[in-house]
Amino acid sequence: MSILDSESSEDDSLPHDEENANAFLVQGQEHITLTPARIQHTHERTRTPNSDSNTPIVDNELPPLTSHQLSARQIIDKKLPEFNGNPAEWPLFLSTFKQTTKMCGLTNDENLIRLRQALKDKAKERVVSQLSIPSLVPQIIKTLQMIYGRPEQILHLQINKIKNEPALKSDKLESLIDFSVMVNNLCATMEASDLFNHLNSPMLLQELVDKLPPNLKLDWAAFRVRTPTINLISFQEWLSEIAERACPVMSTC
Repeated sequence: MSILDSESSEDDSLPHDEENANAFLVQGQEHITLTPARIQHTHERTRTPNSDSNTPIVDNELPPLTSHQLSARQIIDKKLPEFNGNPAEWPLFLSTFKQTTKMCGLTNDENLIRLRQALKDKAKERVVSQLSIPSLVPQIIKTLQMIYGRPEQILHLQINKIKNEPALKSDKLESLIDFSVMVNNLCATMEASDLFNHLNSPMLLQELVDKLPPNLKLDWAAFRVRTPTINLISFQEWLSEIAERACPVMSTC
């Protein structure tokens, strides 16, 4: 038999079925047989990933912080105001939480630490069982929002606070300024909470007017005559102008 015939015979001895073909690697004197599955596995382990590969992202992998977020972390105070369950303080607490989280790119782990430090008394008791799991941070905020962040509840507290204020006196400019600020906050809460029907409440408006001293009641009556639309917004704007005129003569303004 010729050498060519021998080589041809050896080639014919190998199976031609691709599914059962074996690849041979020679290492010294040993032959290592790799099945197609092992060849594929070896290829995947040695392949260098590139930008076009669809490599899955690990669940806990976070996007990198932007330059603005890195700068904000150095400048902004990330500490949350304490919250003990007073609904009147919830809007400020929630706003601070959301703004600092966005500006600094804070993670659930970081926010969980902040919540542990900021929540006190009844508010902390409501969610204490969730304060050990970072992934539950959104649920913690949702729970607190459900209990303390109802717009009608916050508005009701503000209205009651104004109603409980004593009637203003003409010689007490500081109380006039404080009253104007409370009315501003009341209107802002209504607008932010889409409770516009309260802005047109004649009963609430009259209760606020009743707090004014006699001279300001007369001024308000004159203002109503020349103003086509009368509601809490127009009352707020009118009262704010008076407070601005009073402020320069107050040493604390």
